[in-house]
Amino acid sequence: MSADKNRRAHWFDNAYSRKPPVHPSYPSPSEAQAMVNQALSNLGVDPQETTDPEGWRHLRLGTAHGLINVIEWGPGLHFLAVWSPILRAPEDPRLRAQLFETLLQLNHHETGMARYSLEDDLVILSFVRPIHGLDLEEVLDAIRMVMMAADTLDEHLQSAFEIAMPQIKMDNATWLGVLDVLRLCDTHTQAIFKCLMEGWVARKGIVDTGKGNMGLRSKSAGEETLAALIGYASAGPLVTVGWDSLERKWGVRSEDAAGFKQAIPRPKRFKTTESSAHLPVDESFTETMADQLLDALVCLEKALQRAVPPKPEPLPDLKETWGLKLKVGKATQRNIHALLTACPPAVQEVYIKLIQAWYDAGQKFYTNKPDRVYLRLTVGGHTFALCTLYGPQKKRRARIELFYPLTYYFDAHLEARRRYEQTVAQIPGFSVHKSGARIPMSEEFTAKEARSLLKVLHRLAEDVHIEL
Repeated sequence: MSADKNRRAHWFDNAYSRKPPVHPSYPSPSEAQAMVNQALSNLGVDPQETTDPEGWRHLRLGTAHGLINVIEWGPGLHFLAVWSPILRAPEDPRLRAQLFETLLQLNHHETGMARYSLEDDLVILSFVRPIHGLDLEEVLDAIRMVMMAADTLDEHLQSAFEIAMPQIKMDNATWLGVLDVLRLCDTHTQAIFKCLMEGWVARKGIVDTGKGNMGLRSKSAGEETLAALIGYASAGPLVTVGWDSLERKWGVRSEDAAGFKQAIPRPKRFKTTESSAHLPVDESFTETMADQLLDALVCLEKALQRAVPPKPEPLPDLKETWGLKLKVGKATQRNIHALLTACPPAVQEVYIKLIQAWYDAGQKFYTNKPDRVYLRLTVGGHTFALCTLYGPQKKRRARIELFYPLTYYFDAHLEARRRYEQTVAQIPGFSVHKSGARIPMSEEFTAKEARSLLKVLHRLAEDVHIEL
């Protein structure tokens, strides 16, 4: 290697491979995540409701679909990433060359500090920078820059280098949802999804869209969604269908459920989970399999018409069973009951005290799954989960997770923030975890610690002038 090449390699190693120096102005990854949440809140987007299981926040501006996260690029190296998928690069070499030339021209004068790039044939407009020295205004600028450029340029690029949309009747919202999914898919997946949607409508079914997926819905059997077409997942694009939930959830007869399972095609990497089957859409998933799947869904639709749905479980009496005096909705009653039922007695005692005290204090709580309850706090017009009570999950014991550190919500309440952070850090088992902190419900966490936690939560609410 020449001396110049040695110097270049040394410079690269020093610039990108070393851990960044510690400096008080550098935000931690959790603080950078909090800035992302605040930026979305400032833009009128609820970060809790737009975050997917892998931590990416989803938002829209016009026809543009954006994703935002703080990612670990390498050991100890964290970056803010804002990106918007635009389209799949076409396979035709001449059209592909024209697209790349167009993107280079746009990079020069239309995208600001964002730039177009290519990942596995997916054209992405993105802005990526280290979190060192990051502040809220920079996060907002990055989101605005990417989303405004994407919204301005995506339709022009898509019309010139078209995505194959299904030839079915769709309202505008459904069309946008389908476009969002297909623009993340390779050519083969687009063709399979297009075949499934057109074939399902031809069989008198309904196509609708959800967050990041498309649903094949029954028109006659209670309008249930029989299959979901997912374009972006960690394991790649896939189709999911009901499995063990068919009898338990929908009351499908056992012989009908067995027949449906037998009729489902099995591409490579096919697998089942507790409630559904996953059919990866790779090269092993053929159009013949798509037709086979559609025929199986028609049989399932007929089976649903014969099904006898199980009687809903009676609504739990939270007062009689747990001594809780709450006025909440039916779903919340069921989830609180399920959470407490799953916990050992010592944890039940702690959670009952926290839930009742938070309710009595006039504060908000929320639950969307049977294994957790969020104790929420509103500060300066922003509502967030201050404390989350989790039940046991697989091999993990029950735990409490806290919003920690408090960061931007408490810029006007620095003393309240300091008192809260110092106090909760003294609770046995406390540890910082990802974008928050965790307290496992172990033998060390006694009723005394529960009272201490409740006291500090109440004190925080008082400090930010919320009436208790």
